Amino acid sequence: MEPAERIEERGFPRWRLARGAVVLPDERPPLGQAVVLALQHVVAMFGSTALAPLLMGFDPNLAILFSGIATLLFFVVVGGRVPSYLGSSFAFIAVVIAATGYSGSGPNPNLPVALGGIVAAGAVYALIGIVVMRAASAGRSRRPPPASPRSRSGRRPRPPPRCPRGRRAGSGSGRCRNSR
Repeated sequence: MEPAERIEERGFPRWRLARGAVVLPDERPPLGQAVVLALQHVVAMFGSTALAPLLMGFDPNLAILFSGIATLLFFVVVGGRVPSYLGSSFAFIAVVIAATGYSGSGPNPNLPVALGGIVAAGAVYALIGIVVMRAASAGRSRRPPPASPRSRSGRRPRPPPRCPRGRRAGSGSGRCRNSR
């Protein structure tokens, strides 16, 4: 067994360096581009992870700690194949403020109400995920293969028109026109 395969089995794949302008899922960008992307990601992540807890009256340090723990746990569970950061959500701000009557200054005095609602929403999200996952796996066996030569209507797609010399097919029109 080669070292790259062993690393793959432990859950931490090695990505090859991207050679073209497009970075494929099993590739990584060059170092300079990766640093720029990482800085952009930190700026976007920090805004949501620090601002959302402040708006709801939570401790931002605690939010950053648990988003880091959740991100590391997610990375291990998916075997390092899905680069993702799990942070705070702006979706809960209005609901938390309405449920707790938070006025926007200092810590939120009704944290148990807010946290109970967030845990309940997480349980609902998990149930929805299970339903979608089961429906997708059940529907997978009923669909035709993706490389099917037939279109959605069940007919074969029409080939482009054959044009006389010096003329070419128009873009989507199905007619020939002069090529220049």
